[in-house]
Amino acid sequence: MANGYAIAISNDKIYELATKTASYNERGITHERSFDEIKTTLNKYVVPLPLLYKEQKKDPKLVGFYKASITLRVSVRRNKHNQLMP
Repeated sequence: MANGYAIAISNDKIYELATKTASYNERGITHERSFDEIKTTLNKYVVPLPLLYKEQKKDPKLVGFYKASITLRVSVRRNKHNQLMP
């Protein structure tokens, strides 16, 4: 979030991904392939904040999501525990 992206994924999809990830060995796929599945799934639900800003101007249903995303971004960035190590 703090890097300028919002993620819009349902709890059901996250649960499905978590279950799929936890069973990668049972399914006979490699660790690398499991990471690819995670990246592929999450890429479908990640939105750059500048794009979300443009779209919320066109679609009033996105205004609340955009505002919540910005609030969360500020909160993450201002958290004292989210500092770069010297």
